[in-house]
Amino acid sequence: MIVGGGLHGIHVAARLLEETEIEHSQLRIVDLNRELAVNFRKKATQCGMASMRSSYLDHVGVHALELEVFAAQQNRTDELFETYDYPHRPSLSLFLDHVDYVIDRYDLDDLHVRTRVTGLNETDDGVAIETDDGTLDAYRCVLAIGHGNRYTRPSWTAALDESTVDHVWDTSFGLDDYGQAIIIGGGVTAAQTALALSERGNGVTLLTRSGLTERTIEGDQQWQRWDHVRSELHSLPPGTRDRLHRIREARYEGTVPSYLMRDVEAAVADNDISVVEGTVAQVTNGQESNPRLTLTDGRRIQADHVALATGFESPFGHPFVERVASGLGLARGYAGMPVLNDQILAWNRRDGTPSSVYVVGALATGSVGPFAGNIVGVRMAASQLVTSFSFDGVRRSLAPVEQSVSP
Repeated sequence: MIVGGGLHGIHVAARLLEETEIEHSQLRIVDLNRELAVNFRKKATQCGMASMRSSYLDHVGVHALELEVFAAQQNRTDELFETYDYPHRPSLSLFLDHVDYVIDRYDLDDLHVRTRVTGLNETDDGVAIETDDGTLDAYRCVLAIGHGNRYTRPSWTAALDESTVDHVWDTSFGLDDYGQAIIIGGGVTAAQTALALSERGNGVTLLTRSGLTERTIEGDQQWQRWDHVRSELHSLPPGTRDRLHRIREARYEGTVPSYLMRDVEAAVADNDISVVEGTVAQVTNGQESNPRLTLTDGRRIQADHVALATGFESPFGHPFVERVASGLGLARGYAGMPVLNDQILAWNRRDGTPSSVYVVGALATGSVGPFAGNIVGVRMAASQLVTSFSFDGVRRSLAPVEQSVSP
């Protein structure tokens, strides 16, 4: 059973079906959304993403070169864009079409149980997944839940009229008819959103705390290798502050790749975007509730709307994670980080034994490392799951999933 129908859940499902003895009838993907991967598709589109930051090697398919082969078969190799000193990256359109291809290839839509998961209970035979529509029983459960639509919002936004401030991933956010905008943030999403709004003829101010920093990807490439993760991360006690500190040091948060940096610089030269360095000290609502931001140095910025590109809240504090950990007696470390078995990614019980709950994505950062929340991270994690599910030494004969709700 996989909880979460985003990119991570899709990749894990494809890998399990392709590389283990698990059959189609023995797997379900539980996700409330009407379609798989719908959240990523919507968020990527609404913030103006044109291409992926990750390379063509990072995709939801099983085989490493699968996206490159897909592009060639579709006569779309022109949608693999050059990235300096890094493999080519796909267009968003090519990437999403390949996601659809993987869903169709493995008939994953047929596995999709459209309901909300409310909790987990351990049973003698594995785990019971409680949902709004009943209970699903499975031998093992993989959590692939992401950040759960929990976004970081500066405290000062509470003083603004709600109609004038959005997070760029809110359902209320849209690029069209947005008017003059202040974008808060200094990372890739802030740059993409600023460029997309400026192309619509809107005046855009990009407010960053310390300017824009150029990085190709979100961390050092060596963290994409299990041997490096094992030597640099698993050598530290699991669940500790030292682990989380090392991960945060290794991650290049709030950075912009070179191809976007050049576009932002060109837009600044054409007076389509203003980049302002500073920190908000005070906010007020001006005429027609237009937000006015006063910076710590006294400068003032005004626009029609404020768009927040300020990232996610920690997945460790997600209420669902809290309920699962409490209900199953699972171990948590510093800042609520799940304590996993580093080799098989099972969430350990408080007595140190592995449970029937496995974790991928950002929630598995403590074991997978700084790329855990990225596509390359779930590819790393899935390799561990495939090995674990096939050779864990305590496998039982697999039976079709027992369920009391309809896919």
